[in-house]
Amino acid sequence: MNTFNKIIVNTLAPSIIFNGNLRNKLLKFTGFKIGLGTRINSGCYFDSNNVKIGKNVLINHFFHFFDSGKNANLIIEDNVFIGPNCHVIAMSHEIGNSEQRAGKTYAEDILIKKGTWLGADVKILPGIIIEEGCVIGAGAVVTKNTMPNSVYAGVPAKKIRDLNRE
Repeated sequence: MNTFNKIIVNTLAPSIIFNGNLRNKLLKFTGFKIGLGTRINSGCYFDSNNVKIGKNVLINHFFHFFDSGKNANLIIEDNVFIGPNCHVIAMSHEIGNSEQRAGKTYAEDILIKKGTWLGADVKILPGIIIEEGCVIGAGAVVTKNTMPNSVYAGVPAKKIRDLNRE
C-alpha cells in the first residue's frame, strides 16, 4: 500500500469524525472491496488494502489487520460480526538461529467464512480459515483452522462444542 493510501486507511478512515458510510467510501477508494450493509467502526488499522469484506459485516472498534507489507489477503465473507480489539495477524517469522530467533518474515492469507462471530480480543494467526457459522470466544487465539458451526475458546483456541446449522 502506498503512503497516500496508508494515510487515508489508517489516519482519516479510522477517525471518529467520519461515519461508517464515509469510512467505507474512503476504504473503497484505496482498493478495499466492501459489500452492502457493512459497518466498520472507528479505530481500525489495516497494513494492506488486499481486503475483501462481504455484505452485512460488522467490524467493531480497534480491529487490526497486520501483514507487514507482504500483500496477504484478508477475506471476510457475509454476515460476520467481529468484536472490539480483534487482531488478524497474517504475518509471522520463521524461527531463526540463536543470534535472532525471529527470522525471515512471511505472510499467509486469512479467510473468515460467512456467519461467523468473533468475540472481543480474538487473535487469528497466519494462514487460518475460520469455517462458516463459527463462534470464537472472547480472548481466544486461533492457531489452527476451525470446523464449521462450532464454538472455539481459549489459548490456543480449542473446539468446545458443535452448533446447529439453523
